[in-house]
Amino acid sequence: MNRIVAYLYLLLFASICYSQNTIAFPKDSLLVNRYGQKQGLLQLNPESLVVDSEGFLWAGTEDGLHKFNGYNFHSFIHNPRDTTSIPDDHIRDLLHINDTLWIATNTKGIIGYSIQNNSFFAYQKFDESDLSIGYKTFQLNQHTLLFSLRNHCILYNKKNNTHELVKLPKESRENFITCFYQYSDSIFYLGTKETGIQKLDLNHNRITAVQNNLKDTSINGFLKWNNQYYLATDKGLYSYDKTAQTFTQEVINHLEINDLLQFDDHTILLATTNGLYTFNNELKELRKIILKDYDNDIYKNVEIAKILKDDNGNYWFGTAGNGLLHFNIHQQKFTTQKIRLPNYPEIKKINSFGFIKDSKKNIWIASGIGLIKYNPKQEAYRLYKEGNQILMYDLNITKDGTLWAGGFDCGLLKYNETNDSFKSFTVNNGLSDNQVIEIITRPNNKLWVCTWTGGINEFDIEKETFSPVTIQNKQINRARISFIDSKQNLWIGCDEGLYKISPNNNIIHFINNETDSPLASNRIFAINEDSKHNIWVGTSTGITKIYENHQTTSYYQQKGLPNDFIYGLLIDKNDKIWVSTNYGISVFNPEKEAFTNFTERDGLQNNEFNGKAAYQDEDGNFYFGGVAGYNIIDPEKPITNQKPPCVYIESIELFNKPIQRNEMFKDTLHFNASENVLTINYAALNYLNPEKSLYQFKLSGFDKSWRQETKERATTYTNLEPGIYTFKLRATDDLGNWSKLQDQKVFIITPPWYKTTWFKFVLLFGIITLATIGFKLKTNSLKKTNAKLEDLVIQRTYDLKQNNELLEQEKKHVDFLLKELKHRVNNNFQLITSFLNIQTKSVQDERSKEILKIAKNRINTIANIQEYLNNKKEDLINISQFIEDSCKKIVKALGNDDDLKFNVIFKTHRIPSHSKSNPTLLGLLLNEMITNVHKHAFDKQHADNTLIIETKQEETKLKLVISDNGKGFDPSKTSTESLGLNLIEEMIEQLGATYTIESTGGTKYTVWIPLKEF
Repeated sequence: MNRIVAYLYLLLFASICYSQNTIAFPKDSLLVNRYGQKQGLLQLNPESLVVDSEGFLWAGTEDGLHKFNGYNFHSFIHNPRDTTSIPDDHIRDLLHINDTLWIATNTKGIIGYSIQNNSFFAYQKFDESDLSIGYKTFQLNQHTLLFSLRNHCILYNKKNNTHELVKLPKESRENFITCFYQYSDSIFYLGTKETGIQKLDLNHNRITAVQNNLKDTSINGFLKWNNQYYLATDKGLYSYDKTAQTFTQEVINHLEINDLLQFDDHTILLATTNGLYTFNNELKELRKIILKDYDNDIYKNVEIAKILKDDNGNYWFGTAGNGLLHFNIHQQKFTTQKIRLPNYPEIKKINSFGFIKDSKKNIWIASGIGLIKYNPKQEAYRLYKEGNQILMYDLNITKDGTLWAGGFDCGLLKYNETNDSFKSFTVNNGLSDNQVIEIITRPNNKLWVCTWTGGINEFDIEKETFSPVTIQNKQINRARISFIDSKQNLWIGCDEGLYKISPNNNIIHFINNETDSPLASNRIFAINEDSKHNIWVGTSTGITKIYENHQTTSYYQQKGLPNDFIYGLLIDKNDKIWVSTNYGISVFNPEKEAFTNFTERDGLQNNEFNGKAAYQDEDGNFYFGGVAGYNIIDPEKPITNQKPPCVYIESIELFNKPIQRNEMFKDTLHFNASENVLTINYAALNYLNPEKSLYQFKLSGFDKSWRQETKERATTYTNLEPGIYTFKLRATDDLGNWSKLQDQKVFIITPPWYKTTWFKFVLLFGIITLATIGFKLKTNSLKKTNAKLEDLVIQRTYDLKQNNELLEQEKKHVDFLLKELKHRVNNNFQLITSFLNIQTKSVQDERSKEILKIAKNRINTIANIQEYLNNKKEDLINISQFIEDSCKKIVKALGNDDDLKFNVIFKTHRIPSHSKSNPTLLGLLLNEMITNVHKHAFDKQHADNTLIIETKQEETKLKLVISDNGKGFDPSKTSTESLGLNLIEEMIEQLGATYTIESTGGTKYTVWIPLKEF
């Protein structure tokens, strides 16, 4: 339904557009597309043609029925082993109504084909041999079909589904109804093969003979044109005078006409056994049309059996033996101007290079055989230099209106309008080279004449003298193109890049080399400027855009150009870039960065154009010249197609095999889970250059966005997961415009039974049921277990309570013993200290006193450490605080403030707390070091005497520094039997530490103790 609505919309749209454009039929020749066996046409005589409601062309031959999509034919042939195949593949005529294709066959009479169901059916079976041969099928009115058989016809009423067999008045061996026209609601005139014109009365279902001068004539077609009737017969074209009721032969050369069709208000197309003709009913002029395809094959006398026109401007010509020929009235988007020289009829193709229009609107053409002037009023060409065919290359008109020309071997030419002749300036007049390829107008009445090998010459027009011109002290050869931009900069292109010369003679050289590539190529053929002051350069390998800041962007063949050898470059008012190449003309849209490409199929003179052959006149018209003429183009006239193409999904393949279901015309297709490899074939019904159509598609549910545009007409999706997918398709016309009309189809891949919703529901219900039963069983088991555990817990709790009471009593006893032990240990330390004090007082020797004092300090240090540890409730100690507290107690034990010989300064940094594993050694080490300072560092008390104790953490070590500013000592002269130093070294070793001693301006102990020792 959606397709039918879309198609009706297109028909309405097309009819409106076509009515706004009057297109004349070509006068003498017609370029056509030929379709034959290469495209899949099994036999080259498609004498019956019809277009269905979707726009597909159907062709009947003696070897099958064919469906054409613009690219290839899909054939239907009879297979005796397949009852679903077409019953007879010798096709005589086709008629399409709604979804049914009615087919007249050679041995099975009339059969039908349901397009949506992809099935053939027999209309009616008759025993008589005359009724088994079908010839033609017609729709007389809304309800009645006429099926033409030998000597009979069947009138079929679709509304009532009834039929009536009607016999022709006169029988013969090959007599049948060939055509008809409707005279009134119930009266129809029928053309027959051998008995002229017959009259059908639908009210009585009766056929009677019509008496006239064509009674033995084969009538092949009727055409009602205003109030006049035309008949195509085997004896030519006849017109019918309604008043005199007589037929007049319009064509006297006795053409055998198979079909006729009105083209416009004055032209009738005639399909004859001798080719295609046009007849102008006003001028009574008959003209033969030469058919020529794009491979240059000519079909001059080919028999044309059928002409078919659709609503999209397509004309189809079914031939007898030469395949299917096609022409679209919108095919020729451009008109080619052929240079015809009456005095030189043997010259068929003339190359054109330069163009220029003078003040009298004459167009001057630099051609391959000389200079040519075209007078548009007289529509006449004139060749100059006719005695010497010279390749002319460039043209220029100075402000005074003088025409200058240059070419190969002719030097510089100046046109004298008065005597219509040219004056030449050559090497004999001082020109450096006779090969002139560019003429540049310069200030002060000067010309720059650019040559092939002689560089640039400045020509003084008044003095008629030449002088050499260098650029950057270099002779420039092959400067074939120049351009003066809006800022009066002169641009010159040659084979060595591009030069920009400012009005104050500043020169910039653009060149493509190994290190810098601002240009697509160094060979320059075209230069122009857009409205934004960007310079566009055409080169031998692409287009380069030069911005005002001299940055560049290049466009090559792989970016959309069909050919990147740029001969000419013109810019329209919308800043679109028109370039001529070796493969047609391309139009570049800078905003979209997209190319639209045109070729000979679009009406260009040829696919190959020439250098210098691009010119814009004062009216804005573009001139592009090539090897077979030139094209004049109005760039402001939009080049558009009259309708967008319809795009269709033609077939679906499952695992690379076409599906045989009658589902292709359904919007939704269903597949099993294992049917997950789908190939989708599609086509845009764009008979106008279908090879230029681009496609985009998206499978919703699989693709996140539209796929990249492509010319391929098939795509494959593999391993599709079960789910719902929508395949969307769109296409462009031959100009690259995307059609708003899309086709789509929904694919539903059903999951396997174990992935279906109902199975998941049943599975979930079963799991929940089993889980519930298991939970109840587990709950009952847990209740029994919990009861046992509760009894056991009660018993165990009672036992633990008894044990805890015993442990608590034991703990109190242990705490009492520990306190008693600590008390006794402290008492013992105090007792030992008291004994040492008594001993010290009783000893007279100072050294002995000192030894006893040191021993007492060691005992006090141990006692202090033990007391510190006993008072700590945590297992961690603050090392910095421990060192500072210990040092203060050691210093205090050495003497009171009056007897102390030095001041103590602490520089301790915070060090993370550590477990108290070995603080006793650290305390004894501090005692020995501070005692040595007390004993040896200072001889007497002084205010400047200082002991500095410093701690900080370095990575995983404790750095302990004890330094004084005393008298120091020489470590090398110290007695090895010194008990203090030996103790220090022993304790450092037990701590796993390292140390250094410095004795310069005092003594400095530095000890690094691993923190792991704490």
